[in-house]
Amino acid sequence: MSDGVPGVATEAQTVCLHQCGSMSLEYAQRFGDVTQQDVTTVLADVLKMLCPTLENFSDSNYSPISTLSDTEILSLADGKMDAVQNQRLGELQAKGKSTGLNAAERYELLALMQIYQIGQLRKSQALVEAVNRGLRNPLNELCF
Repeated sequence: MSDGVPGVATEAQTVCLHQCGSMSLEYAQRFGDVTQQDVTTVLADVLKMLCPTLENFSDSNYSPISTLSDTEILSLADGKMDAVQNQRLGELQAKGKSTGLNAAERYELLALMQIYQIGQLRKSQALVEAVNRGLRNPLNELCF
């Protein structure tokens, strides 16, 4: 997080967080008030909840796209969400629309949505890189 004390934000990081996410900080503060927790605990808990979603990705999902091999680029470009995760995502979305979700299900849905969004972002970046490297044709050339 910083070059100083591990786990402690620098003054610049703190100012950036405050300026970039004042609405989020206000929400976190209100949530902290309701749950009798300080805002740092609330924000740390949110980050802890999101971290497991990142564990579902290989190293190629974190590396800059331009540093990946052609094989890794094509693999990402063709990638799909794990079938079990995708099925569970659909189930939670359907249940959320029909009867609502409990807290654990809302967290699970959030985690699965995060996995899906990161996957789609990386897939689109890989598709662009594949076209740039001549590994794939541009999409407009695939149309009629």
